[in-house]
Amino acid sequence: FENTVEAPELARITECFVEGARIVRCASGGPEFYSVAEFAAPRIALLSGGGLTGFSERETSASTEQIGGVAFRSSRYTKSGILNGEAYTGSGAKQFLFVRLPEGWRISALSWVDSEA
Repeated sequence: FENTVEAPELARITECFVEGARIVRCASGGPEFYSVAEFAAPRIALLSGGGLTGFSERETSASTEQIGGVAFRSSRYTKSGILNGEAYTGSGAKQFLFVRLPEGWRISALSWVDSEA
């Protein structure tokens, strides 16, 4: 997600995932589970509604392992922007599970944890 050039669109996000993919946020209060649409909708609203501007998230390190038609990517990231007029920064880690389909690689599961400030 980013809005330094243009706001994200749901169709462009969902085409990266297989149907039925799950997204899990590992939060201090316990895991939060999302469908792709449940995950994307509030973020699109925040990034296109003006509450979070100049936002970008960048991968800082990663490793990928592929075995046949399955791949696992472990990634660390940083993020920054202006949230409600205040500087906003953060970092964390994500794990992606990909499957190879006839149309290409797609995400079947994604989990992430934000680093504590």
